[in-house]
Amino acid sequence: MKRAGVFLVVLLTLSVAACTSGPSVSAVEDYLRERVGRESDGRLQLAEFRKTNAQEANPIGIPRYSLEYEAVIDVLESCYWDRRYLGEASFRTVAPERMDIFMEAQGYQPARQGERVTVEGSFEFEKTERGWRGPGTRIF
Repeated sequence: MKRAGVFLVVLLTLSVAACTSGPSVSAVEDYLRERVGRESDGRLQLAEFRKTNAQEANPIGIPRYSLEYEAVIDVLESCYWDRRYLGEASFRTVAPERMDIFMEAQGYQPARQGERVTVEGSFEFEKTERGWRGPGTRIF
């Protein structure tokens, strides 16, 4: 009888942990890989991805998950890169021949082919019936 009670407690603990964990790290990495390629017009590529921290919260009964990451980006083609846009990681790039003084004033910086750049960022998720809603209302 005592073993059955211990087994039940372990089973409940595991099921609660499985229900509250956030989206899979590999799904977030795949999303970031696609985003880097799309936003940069193929000039940048995700080389490495690592989750550095995460936090679960349940404000007003809505499960939320915050995931912080570090990513290594390869520059495939020399360009100008806006590395921060509205306070978060950005992968928007402009070809050198299209660069003008106004873009430089907006924060675009030169990026040389072959360069590797480490960036940090975070994503916020909210639990829904269909999964974790993340950036751009995508379900993970």
